[in-house]
Amino acid sequence: MKINRITYSIKKNELREEQLKDFNILTSFYEELIFNFLPKNTEVGGYGFLDIKFELDADIPSVRIYGQIIEAFRPISQSELKSYLNCTTEEKIVFLGNHLKGVLSDVRKQMNVDFQIFEEANLKAKENYNGFEQELNVSKNHKSGKLKVSICRVIRPEDEFIQCRIVMKSGEILDKFDLMKNSSIYDSSHDFKKSRWKENSLVIFNRFNEEKISIDVSKYLN
Repeated sequence: MKINRITYSIKKNELREEQLKDFNILTSFYEELIFNFLPKNTEVGGYGFLDIKFELDADIPSVRIYGQIIEAFRPISQSELKSYLNCTTEEKIVFLGNHLKGVLSDVRKQMNVDFQIFEEANLKAKENYNGFEQELNVSKNHKSGKLKVSICRVIRPEDEFIQCRIVMKSGEILDKFDLMKNSSIYDSSHDFKKSRWKENSLVIFNRFNEEKISIDVSKYLN
């Protein structure tokens, strides 16, 4: 099995409600970020889920394995947690990346881990701490060859949305507009499953083969 989830958590009573919300938003963003730069076939001993838990009262790191889950406990002091909460986004990404590397160092004592792959992905995650983009498979070139309708999932630390871009053959972006705001990876996989041209309109269907969006490019072809 390939690794498909890397999560971080901390006990609710260790943070105020707003702090916990910010913590969860940023750690979810980091998970998306690291997976964007990891090869699709990355393995961590054949386990699918790596769950990293910060513990204020832990003395030493520990690893527990059950089912398809690797549960790793990481000790963190009050001062470290306070420092993290006051960090910039870039510093938080580095912090989470360093703890991931620490966890993987512990895990590879028990199983095979390609540490270099994670090192490279962490470096790219740090470089792209402001966010990244993924072009969805529903993107298609027009039959004329003049342009492409590019549907992109845009992921930022604070939000996520699906954007349409009309891109000329030269690479020039003629137009761009949002198709869905406050979206998620689940929206992109559910509502943007496949597409096909109907004359000069790119019709996008969801996973139930229902038409969701039609994008007419006629005005861009003249």
